[in-house]
Amino acid sequence: MKLLDAVLPPDHNIYAFSDTHEEYIGCADDKLDEFITTVHDDPIGYSMFGGDAFETQYVSHKYYDPVTIKKDVSSGNPTIAAAQIERSAERHRPIKDKLLAWLIGNHELRVIGIVNLGLNLMKEIGRPEIYAGYSCKLAIKDDKGRTRYKIYSNHGKNIAESRAGTERQREANRAASLQRALAPIYGDCIVMVMGHTHRLIVVKPIRRLYLVDDGRKIKQKYITTKPSDDYIDPENRYYINSGSFFRSQMLDIDTYAERAMYPPTEMGYAKIIVRDYQVVDVEKVT
Repeated sequence: MKLLDAVLPPDHNIYAFSDTHEEYIGCADDKLDEFITTVHDDPIGYSMFGGDAFETQYVSHKYYDPVTIKKDVSSGNPTIAAAQIERSAERHRPIKDKLLAWLIGNHELRVIGIVNLGLNLMKEIGRPEIYAGYSCKLAIKDDKGRTRYKIYSNHGKNIAESRAGTERQREANRAASLQRALAPIYGDCIVMVMGHTHRLIVVKPIRRLYLVDDGRKIKQKYITTKPSDDYIDPENRYYINSGSFFRSQMLDIDTYAERAMYPPTEMGYAKIIVRDYQVVDVEKVT
């Protein structure tokens, strides 16, 4: 786990994305390039990546299928790690100065004993200081060096798939599972993010009413939290499952996701909207 920090202006947007699976035929290259353009063109936009940038299917892996791996144009063979890093660096270089954190996921861990794809990618684009391994805490600071709020990010794990009777119930249960997975890990983060599942989920704080009196009248108030508090009530945080750029179903190709009967998920990312160092909203973008 890494501790990172970034000095940002009072008003900013942070785009949380993950699970791009570059070099796999199911990577939605057009959507990913569109996302990078969006971040690049946002004058107050920044971004953080939550892992699984590369597919890394080695030949003995159970999902290995040469048909689904992108090929080198000249040789027609699956690309080697160095070529994959070079291509990914070319893609992300336009937003390199807007990147705040770069994580690896379980796919990069498959080959971590041979090559650290995430670290080498960040070296290639000149930002090794934001390489964060599998998880990090990101402290957002003002120009006086004061921490205004924190984000926790972890590549994540599978969360329980709901078997409830209706989609409305299943959606609520998935949101509860996401909060249950993230909330106990750190207490001082107003935003908590994970990837891995390819689901795009945003759980927002809930307004909780309580009553007080001033000796003459009863008044209503709501439980509130300052984003810079040492402990932030779990119900006052934002929880994000950061989606993917992975097409699980394709014509004339049997992806491993299709063979495993994984349900379709929304492609997209989350946009964290901050004004005057207050997280005012998190939007799902598909």
